[in-house]
Amino acid sequence: MRAAYGFVRSRRVAGARTRLRHTEAALFVASLIFLASYAVRVLGHGHLPESVLDLCLALTFAAWALLAVGSPCTRA
Repeated sequence: MRAAYGFVRSRRVAGARTRLRHTEAALFVASLIFLASYAVRVLGHGHLPESVLDLCLALTFAAWALLAVGSPCTRA
C-alpha cells in the first residue's frame, strides 16, 4: 500500500511541476507584453496615433490582470 501511495504522490507532484512550468511561461509572456506595451505608450506619447496608444493601454491592463491572477503569491 505504501508503494501505491508513493506512486500516486509522485504523479501528483509531477503534475504540479508541469502546471507550474506552464504558469511560469504564461507569466513570462504576460510580463513581456506588459513591458513592451507600457514602453510604447510612454515613449510614443505625442508621436503615435491615439488608437495605438489606447491599444497599448488595453494590453497593459490585460497583462497586469493576468499577472495579478496568475501570480503564485495570490494563491492560498
